[in-house]
Amino acid sequence: MLHTFTATDPDTLTNFDGANPPVGLILAGNTLYGVTAFGGSKGAGTVFAVETSGTNFTVVHDFTGGSGGAEPSGALSVAGESLFGTTETEGSGGAGTVFGLVAGSIGVSPPDIISVSSSGTNLVIDANNGQSGGTYKTLMTTNLALPLNKWTPVATNILGASGDFTIIATNAVSPKVPQRFYILETQ
Repeated sequence: MLHTFTATDPDTLTNFDGANPPVGLILAGNTLYGVTAFGGSKGAGTVFAVETSGTNFTVVHDFTGGSGGAEPSGALSVAGESLFGTTETEGSGGAGTVFGLVAGSIGVSPPDIISVSSSGTNLVIDANNGQSGGTYKTLMTTNLALPLNKWTPVATNILGASGDFTIIATNAVSPKVPQRFYILETQ
């Protein structure tokens, strides 16, 4: 099992991840994408992503009804870096919409780093535009020539809510090492 959707509120059909996926999934790289007909913040369904390993479940889009549509019911299509699909209800005519999610909407969007500082031996990164359920890893190296898979992870955070966030990499700063380089990786 890769993901179990949470129960919806019986009155509003809302939850944080969606409910009742009506169709199968599509695969792009090592990420599976799908839709739920209900659930999400307005009970109008979601587009979600989950890695084939079952990690990094993310709500890519939360339908809110109105002109943006509600209750996605058809399979998604992928073209390049974009996802396309349909909703069954809402839209300006009330009979559904065709939607597209462009590059940057797929997976976890990169955050905006506001500040980087040190507090004793801790590295502190303040950022905004974080996505709920997104995994953010802080990596460190003393050699910029190394590929990213050789950098050392010093902190991993999975955000519980979207918006502003702070990552503290404990003991990631050392006065004995003349220089260290850091990167914030989104997954």
